Amino acid sequence: SGHPIEIYRGLLEQICSGNLKALIASARGTVMLGGWVVDIRRFGRSMLLTLDDRTAQLTCILGEEFLSTRVPPRKDTLLFVTGRITPDEFSGGYKVFPNELYDLDQVQARFARRVLLDLVGNGGAGGAPPMERLMQTLEVLRHAGGCPVTVQYGNGAARATLDLGADWKIRVQEAGLEPLRKLLGEQNVKVQYQR
Repeated sequence: SGHPIEIYRGLLEQICSGNLKALIASARGTVMLGGWVVDIRRFGRSMLLTLDDRTAQLTCILGEEFLSTRVPPRKDTLLFVTGRITPDEFSGGYKVFPNELYDLDQVQARFARRVLLDLVGNGGAGGAPPMERLMQTLEVLRHAGGCPVTVQYGNGAARATLDLGADWKIRVQEAGLEPLRKLLGEQNVKVQYQR
């Protein structure tokens, strides 16, 4: 608790090849890793990022060529990297030269496969019935290139799983998920990812 990466633990477990400590120990080939950017340093025309996931830290080295085609990452953000982890002879730690780099919105857009919503019906006291309020909220999030949505609906007497039609796909981004979390509760909005 206390580390900003903790709220993304479920996402990290679904997307990444493992936590940093396990990936460093395994010394396998190309991996997908995620970490919180805790430090950024310029070194000539390169950028050195320190990534931390609470199990370990490593340095992500972004060369001039890599930076010429991308917006540089910012400190205090979640970053995902595909690359090979190798020992860093200079610092004694570990480093990764990325093949690909994703911020939170990019990783959500690329790897999200389904949005699962848990809706508890209570007869609609306090305005529109729950399903109607949900559909109104989803309406503004609809996007043809988005993710399918599954609603698990329960009203105390029965439960049903509803896969919404293709025209109800939504784009998965933190800002877009916020209205759903506000309506349904944080624990009732889940995203399934596939690496």
